[in-house]
Amino acid sequence: METLTIDVNSPQALKILEDLEALNLIRVVSRHTKTSGQKLSEKLYGSISDVQLEQMKEELRQMRNEWNRVI
Repeated sequence: METLTIDVNSPQALKILEDLEALNLIRVVSRHTKTSGQKLSEKLYGSISDVQLEQMKEELRQMRNEWNRVI
């Protein structure tokens, strides 16, 4: 078996590759999508719910308050 890295330039080429994979002639190992110009914050926006966000903020506040305690 030989591993190749290719750049797909058109949706038709991607469809052909998917058809070859369906026929078990090739196996797509990974699909890397380029996010040119997209900020990480934009990419991750909405990945957690508002409830989870508030829980994380509260835990962070609690941890920071513990730092200020005199032991």
